Amino acid sequence: MSSSSGVGAFVVEEKTSSPRQGSANNDPGEKLEVFAPPFVSDDDELEEQHQRTFLEELTTQSSSKLEVQRVDTRANVLKQGLWCRASHLWVVDVASNLVLVQRRSPNKDTFPNCWDVSCAGHCEVGEAPELTVSRELEEELGHVLSDDERRALCPVCVFPSAKHKKGGWNAYEYVYLLPLNHTNFPRGERNKGEVSALKWLPVDELVKMLREEIPGAVPRQNLYVEKLVEAVHQSSSSST
Repeated sequence: MSSSSGVGAFVVEEKTSSPRQGSANNDPGEKLEVFAPPFVSDDDELEEQHQRTFLEELTTQSSSKLEVQRVDTRANVLKQGLWCRASHLWVVDVASNLVLVQRRSPNKDTFPNCWDVSCAGHCEVGEAPELTVSRELEEELGHVLSDDERRALCPVCVFPSAKHKKGGWNAYEYVYLLPLNHTNFPRGERNKGEVSALKWLPVDELVKMLREEIPGAVPRQNLYVEKLVEAVHQSSSSST
């Protein structure tokens, strides 16, 4: 690993001089499932209360309560702020308390060139969220999950993320954690069309980044950050 300009951050060294060539998956005709919104609110404080209620309900009910209303195109879902599904994977090196983040390609249709979750993508029609994780890992980072890594995947929460008003997606985000004991990740090569760079961040810097205290990152809502940090600390504690 080599140190980046950010304090405590480490850039992932490329395994070859030329990462895989590819394109950002911005197909406007891609089909996405559309779901009912979990709440309607333009008040940030009230929105967080709705999010907490939603998460509490999902601790006692299956996330299958999310019923598909219809299927629409990616372009319409984004333009109209409709609710879809996505999977997020955060890769954590529990030995050194570092979290992997990616810099989104400049060709992305939302938040181009911004630092973001280790790996993420929309769930295809009828696709289970954990399968989305596996598919996106291979597409974006060239990494195929081993059987041990697949068993180690930890579901964190299903987070109702309202980002349409910030230029992003409204999505039920299925958040997962992959705890590792090393930073030898990914084993493959990143897709240059999807991902500009990768680096490992200490948890405290990650929190600052997600809360927009560090410019150039995809913003995450307070409750999302809270749930993520709680899961990272739990995985670190269980590994000691």
